[in-house]
Amino acid sequence: MQTRNRYCFTPSQLDAFQDYLDSDMLWERFWGRFESPPCSQEEYAAKCEKKLIDQINRCPKESIEAADKGTAFNAVVDMLNGNPVEPPTVILRNDDRVIVAAINGSTFTFATALCKSVAGRFKGAICQYRCEAPLHTGKGDVTIYGFLDEWVGCKISDIKTTGQYSFGKYSRKWQCHAYPYAVVESGDCTEIQEFEYTVVKLSKPSKKRPVMTGMIFPESYSYNHEQSRQLLQGICEALIDFIECRRHLITDRRIFGEENPPGYVGSPVDIALLM
Repeated sequence: MQTRNRYCFTPSQLDAFQDYLDSDMLWERFWGRFESPPCSQEEYAAKCEKKLIDQINRCPKESIEAADKGTAFNAVVDMLNGNPVEPPTVILRNDDRVIVAAINGSTFTFATALCKSVAGRFKGAICQYRCEAPLHTGKGDVTIYGFLDEWVGCKISDIKTTGQYSFGKYSRKWQCHAYPYAVVESGDCTEIQEFEYTVVKLSKPSKKRPVMTGMIFPESYSYNHEQSRQLLQGICEALIDFIECRRHLITDRRIFGEENPPGYVGSPVDIALLM
């Protein structure tokens, strides 16, 4: 009988853990120059830790406009390449001028030319592909798994929408290691040469200009399988230490390679427990 891996991590969980590790650096970037910042470094670290644990526990999240906008845009790109739009995104209008998508009660109007320009980069791509692979670490075996956005040949891409951008914005994210590692290690392919964050900087809509236009910024990284394996081992071992120390706060059993009881719904952790 095959032995199940002891832990199961997604790239999103690795990203949330990285934000927690970087909390002091992020606090300095956002509020270090303020005489009266809205929160202290300790409070910000606790917020990052709460966000991480709530994400691990898969707590229901309030709809966030920026996240919904990105989900809607990804759905539009996939639609233009002949792939079905998955709920909860709904396409309300699709013509030569605009494409309108709705999700979670919000409606977004994108310029058709921009959407087609992005979609054109992924003609023939495999989209929303579920991948997973084992990773052996000194703290236990891990399954790395998730859904990659776009896969064409020897290149994997993740579409990011943003209002502000400078190169390197996503350099500390883990998709560029996790997804290529998973498809190569699992045997889904023999080689990935490059990972690209396809960054779409969207204009801010207004009453006068409700249609969002934008610019495309490719943020590309060459892929080295052994190097990514070592980096993933390091971050996964650190995350294992973290969740084992906080096992009493973690209710979702999937991160431990187990099953949740029927009807499981995560409850947000009390931030006071983390201060």
